[in-house]
Amino acid sequence: MQVISTARTCNCILIVLDAIKPITHKRLIEKELEGFGIRLNKEPPNLTFRKKDKGGINLTSTVTNTHLDLDTVKAICSEYKIHNADITQI
Repeated sequence: MQVISTARTCNCILIVLDAIKPITHKRLIEKELEGFGIRLNKEPPNLTFRKKDKGGINLTSTVTNTHLDLDTVKAICSEYKIHNADITQI
C-alpha cells in the first residue's frame, strides 16, 4: 500500500519488467494501478482546484456533466478533509 500512495504523487512512473516473464505481468500491474485511481497514459482531467479559507465547496462547470455532480465533489473533498474550495470543470 505504501508503494501505491507514493506512486499517486509521482509525475512519471517507470515500470521495469523481467524480459523472461510474459507480457501479461505488465497488463496486471497496469490494471492494479488503474484500480487505485492512477491514470496511466491518459490526459489529466480538465479540472482546476483552488483552496480557500471559507465559503464551502463551489463547483462551476462549462461543459455538460454526465458523472460529476456537486454531491460527488463534496464527498471526494470531505475524504481529503477539504471543506472550502472552488472547483472548475473546463
